[in-house]
Amino acid sequence: MSAPGPIVCDHEQGCITCGDTAVPMRVVRVDEDRTLAVCEDDAGLRASVELGLVDPVREGDLLLVHAGAALQHLEGAAG
Repeated sequence: MSAPGPIVCDHEQGCITCGDTAVPMRVVRVDEDRTLAVCEDDAGLRASVELGLVDPVREGDLLLVHAGAALQHLEGAAG
């Protein structure tokens, strides 16, 4: 068995670091005890999102989400 080669960033095929982008998502439900929220994107896809970097968050807020973590509040957020 040979050793694996170096990890290469391939901009045509995509890579785990460069190919992952942040997306705007709207907060549907907040679980304050676990610092999580169910959020929904423009296509209606829902995901669990970690809120530790942007707390406090309310239902209806618009967040920028990357890799399951909210990075910041976006303009147009509720309240």
